[in-house]
Amino acid sequence: MKNPKNGKEKKRIGYNYLGMAGIMVIALVLLGSLMLQSKTLERRRDYYDSKATALEKSIESEKERTKEIEAEKEHIRQIDVDTVLSMDQRIALIQECMRDHAA
Repeated sequence: MKNPKNGKEKKRIGYNYLGMAGIMVIALVLLGSLMLQSKTLERRRDYYDSKATALEKSIESEKERTKEIEAEKEHIRQIDVDTVLSMDQRIALIQECMRDHAA
């Protein structure tokens, strides 16, 4: 005679393997999803790193340009001072010449 318990036990073992296989599939899908998200985040990070580097270079070039502009402003101020001085000197010479002619 066959043991009736044997058939039920085989079905239960089969269901256990099927359940474990289902859990493995779900775990693999979740793992794949995490890997995909990781790659996506890595690409985003690289993109933002490159943008940050470009912005830092831009900031440096703007700082250099600001220094050049300040130097140019100082140069123009010096030219203005020299022009005022030379005009004062010219006026003084003209006044001196007028005094010489009047005398």
